[in-house]
Amino acid sequence: MDLTENCIITWKEPVFIGGSFYRGRCKGAKYIGDRTIKGKILKESYGSTGQHTFTILIETCGGENSSEYSKGQKIRRKGRNLYPNLLNVETPPNSQYELLREEKHSRKKQNTLIHKSLLPFVNEHFL
Repeated sequence: MDLTENCIITWKEPVFIGGSFYRGRCKGAKYIGDRTIKGKILKESYGSTGQHTFTILIETCGGENSSEYSKGQKIRRKGRNLYPNLLNVETPPNSQYELLREEKHSRKKQNTLIHKSLLPFVNEHFL
């Protein structure tokens, strides 16, 4: 399954409170439940590091701390967090979906080639 622009998705994500953040990690956060969000994918990209990122326009939100988000708000989520938690996916019409999938796969391939070409430089200078 490929998530592309104009897909309408529903997913469940865990909600945590508290904890302290240090170097991008959270220590001592307490799990309080799940939140279910439905929204439309406005944009998706791979970025320079190859991490799949989605910009999503929220349609509905329910569950723990759902008041944090409102209808019409834009949020961003990483693909690694989104794909495993998907509950439902509504794709655009077939012809449009196939074009979007092809374009997405070509961008991923190009990004992977660029990322792999930088690895010798990174290994030599930073590891």
